Amino acid sequence: MPLSELLSPGWCLGVVSYDVHQAHVAGRPGRVVGDHALESARERMSAHCAAGRTVIVDGTHSQRDRRVAIRAIAAAHRYVTAVVALRVPLAVCLERQASRAWPVPAADVTRQDAAITAALPELEQEGHARVVRLPAP
Repeated sequence: MPLSELLSPGWCLGVVSYDVHQAHVAGRPGRVVGDHALESARERMSAHCAAGRTVIVDGTHSQRDRRVAIRAIAAAHRYVTAVVALRVPLAVCLERQASRAWPVPAADVTRQDAAITAALPELEQEGHARVVRLPAP
């Protein structure tokens, strides 16, 4: 099935955002997504999978262990995972942070960008059904 069809409005869809769970747990988005927020987000993902929904997990996923956890939840529900990597230039990311209510520090954004860039070549070997790299607009 093409990714565009999978993400079409006709599909039953669940969206899980680490930032939303961090805001719920801590009262506002945090610089670092805490363990409790991760657990909450993973429980929500599992519930969506159990209900038969296609799930989008919104997060940077620069840490391999977080990607492994997502794949494990998906596999437990007989789902496969697809990665959509948005390759926005670092300068654009840093500029957009300025307009956020709770901006992420530039050093953290730079670190995440470097981690994602380093992880890109490995994604195909991690067991995802599909890896889509979207270039900057």
